[in-house]
Amino acid sequence: MNQDLVGRVFKNIKQYELISTGDFVLVAVSGGPDSVALLHILMRLRQRLKIKLGVIHYEHGIRGVSSLRDARFTRNLAFKLGLPFYIGHGQARDYARQEHLSLEMAARELRYAFFEKILKQTGANRIALGHTADDQVEEILRRFLRGTAWAGFGGMEVKRGPYIRPLLNFFKHEILAFLKKEKIEYVIDETNYDQRFLRNRIRMKLIPLLLKFNPAFKENLLEMARIWREDNAWIEKQVDEIEAKCVLSTDLGLKLDLERLAFMDRAIKRRLLHRVLQKTAFRSSKRHLNALLELAFPGGPHKTLILPDNWKAYKENKWLYITQEVVLTEGPSYHYVVDKPGKVKIKELNLSLEIKELSLKDLGKMALTPHDILLDSSKVCFPLEIRPYQPGDRFSPLPGITKKIKDFFIDQKIPYSLRKKIPIFLSEGKVISIADLRADAKVTPGPETERYLLIRRIQGQF
Repeated sequence: MNQDLVGRVFKNIKQYELISTGDFVLVAVSGGPDSVALLHILMRLRQRLKIKLGVIHYEHGIRGVSSLRDARFTRNLAFKLGLPFYIGHGQARDYARQEHLSLEMAARELRYAFFEKILKQTGANRIALGHTADDQVEEILRRFLRGTAWAGFGGMEVKRGPYIRPLLNFFKHEILAFLKKEKIEYVIDETNYDQRFLRNRIRMKLIPLLLKFNPAFKENLLEMARIWREDNAWIEKQVDEIEAKCVLSTDLGLKLDLERLAFMDRAIKRRLLHRVLQKTAFRSSKRHLNALLELAFPGGPHKTLILPDNWKAYKENKWLYITQEVVLTEGPSYHYVVDKPGKVKIKELNLSLEIKELSLKDLGKMALTPHDILLDSSKVCFPLEIRPYQPGDRFSPLPGITKKIKDFFIDQKIPYSLRKKIPIFLSEGKVISIADLRADAKVTPGPETERYLLIRRIQGQF
């Protein structure tokens, strides 16, 4: 049985390509049965695999004397086996309070941060974790109870970056039988029986209940998870192709092409947005994902979503930006009053204008450009006001039709960041023109017009 377990673990390592010849593998040993068994199994396979081994241990500072006891046990085990030993210490309770995390999550983050540090310092390229098939069952149920995205249904991966789980396909009873037969000592973490922790309640209460409904529950759940991982891997490849077409990296963050996404299924959008959020530096949640999903369509009003750690998501036309750097300013503030025709300089926009009154004869001698604004002078009264767009501004783009300027900007695909830079011209408090984009229908020249008001840009641009 024992030799069979070692052989089966070797086969598992080869099947999933967990370890290559020449690897430096650090075994994460807590002192408990699973990690101790993993260390001894890899020691027996060391020559066969042609690898270098070391032991890594993280003491979370949670259990006081017991925690230090486990650290000493693990250190002595490493020395007994003649292996290099790396230990880290932390205060998970303090970190949990500081970061507003559960104690379990805080301990995990500290542990993996230490692992990454030692990987860099030692040049090791693998960290072997002692998770078993029973841990996999518990983890899938934990994710299900707390709510998880699609990837969570597959449980833990047997290989993720430098992290490998050679025992993930083996049940606890096999591990314990191996330790008993070989008379290998280990320590028990008493918190494994503390039912204040969800994982322990799942193991001690929920799983025994489910086994009463179906004795093969564990095996069935693991088979479902395996199939799900395979299906999910195929779907993720499709998302890879979509990401390459729809997501662009910029100096300021990421932006998504919403026009390309528009015809894609909501499920694909959700996966893509989930992947984008994973590339940010903040802890995202289902709430953030769902909020982004509501923004992920082209057009419509400008919207801004405030995300954690000073991140923002905002939409302009066909682009959805996710960035930490862009400051969504309201644009320059300016207000000019023009009492009579002449020249005016709007220094905030680096823009110079000339306003002229013309007769029909004068107009015939001029070469007009698409950027000139031509109005019926008899319908315009001085002084004129020039200022940025303000919420609530309205005008008549066509006779008998009134439209919000905000909606006009949206229709014209004017980016939100540029809208305050487009001057609005008013007479008697009413909009007569939106820069050179559109004049109000009530003041546009007609067959009866005798005198014209020309607004011409002579420097800068609208």
